[in-house]
Amino acid sequence: MKKLLIIFLFFKFLFPLPVTAYTETATKLISGIHASSDDPLIIESLEMTNDKGDCLKILDSENIIIRGNYIHDCTGGDYDEMGNPTVGRAIYIENSKNITIEDNKLDNNAYGILIESSQGLEISSNEIKNTKINSSLKLFVSSNGRIYKNTLTDNGSKEDFWIPGNRNIGILLEESDDIDVFENTVTRSSSDGISAIGNFLDDKKGTGYSENIRIHNNTILDNMEQGVWLIFAKNIQVYENNIRTGCYTPGAGVFLELNVSGSEIYNNIFTTCMVPSPIVARVSYNNKIYSNQAHTLELQDEFVNLSESSDDEERCRIAGIKYISSFDNEVYENTFDIYRGELYQQLKCQLIDAQHRRTAEGKGRFNCKVTQMNLADECDSDATKQDLSSDGLGLKKFGESIYEDCMDNFEKYTKEEPEEDKTTADLNNKSFIYGILTVLSVASISLVTATLIIRYRGKKRRAKKEHTVQ
Repeated sequence: MKKLLIIFLFFKFLFPLPVTAYTETATKLISGIHASSDDPLIIESLEMTNDKGDCLKILDSENIIIRGNYIHDCTGGDYDEMGNPTVGRAIYIENSKNITIEDNKLDNNAYGILIESSQGLEISSNEIKNTKINSSLKLFVSSNGRIYKNTLTDNGSKEDFWIPGNRNIGILLEESDDIDVFENTVTRSSSDGISAIGNFLDDKKGTGYSENIRIHNNTILDNMEQGVWLIFAKNIQVYENNIRTGCYTPGAGVFLELNVSGSEIYNNIFTTCMVPSPIVARVSYNNKIYSNQAHTLELQDEFVNLSESSDDEERCRIAGIKYISSFDNEVYENTFDIYRGELYQQLKCQLIDAQHRRTAEGKGRFNCKVTQMNLADECDSDATKQDLSSDGLGLKKFGESIYEDCMDNFEKYTKEEPEEDKTTADLNNKSFIYGILTVLSVASISLVTATLIIRYRGKKRRAKKEHTVQ
């Protein structure tokens, strides 16, 4: 019996049985719970949904862990004058501290994670997709937190891109400070990838600014507006991010739009399609932009666009600040290179189609049926065929939605390796042959030497033996 038990435990270790991941439960409201750091309240392995309101709310509490839950279809039942739901938040935190949100799956909710007036936040390894409006992961007037290793995909309605209230920012920090945002992947949001903004409508609840924020080592791909958007922000560090802008709507890799100061943008890699510059800065001061690299379809005149917009003065008036053109921004050691190959073909095809459909003109209505259209059909249109033929690219059927990633391996295609000089290649080939011959020569000499030594020792032993016999 003991042997059978040991065998059973051995095979159970090798081939564990599947475990039911979630327990269905009603929506939860946690209020006034003051647990300790040694004995936190843990909300774990639950499945929640609600078509009439929020799913999980934490109010006036501390030391709460929200882990490994599946929260979906929290859509809400009440709507404002723009048609946006006023409830339907997957996870809502207010006036709380020491909150951990990790390893949760959020899908098809009106709002994703929304945190207000809270401190001590750890938000990691969550999967958030198909959030309808506003932001998938938002901090408002909050501080002292880390947002890392989260995956945000396809948030916001692409068809409603032209409706301001419906555009979805992946990770949004508003009037928040001392936040680290790193190692996240944000793909195909209907607005910006990651944003740090103050309140520029003169109805501030906090300081009016977002400040002391570090955005680094993130992968930000194909969002419909900016890769990173900064406005009314101070002391923001944006570094070592991989940022690819989309082709169908205008957007910079990083946009310092209004009243951004004391910030540094450095060591980022940009893959751009249509924007005139990878970085744009307007009405912003005392910032440093350096050591960034951009891979583009063609060489561009400037890495950083510092020109002002015609509506900047009006926006400053609305925000209650004095309009002053940008000054004291340091820009240096930023470089371009041109990429080719399959990525070039795909982005060029998208750009030609965007120009044909005029989707890139401001925030005009995005008139493509995203769920039905795929890039292969557009590349086969007569107008696109003519443009592609004149550009010498030829046609390629991709069979992907226009918002799918262009390549599975982003790193592989971000930089073109230069062709090796023929003379250098010949020399390298000769060096390789000479190297082989040298090795063979050394081996032959060693073999001959070893043979002579063996023969010499054999003769010496035979002579000694003959002398002994005599």
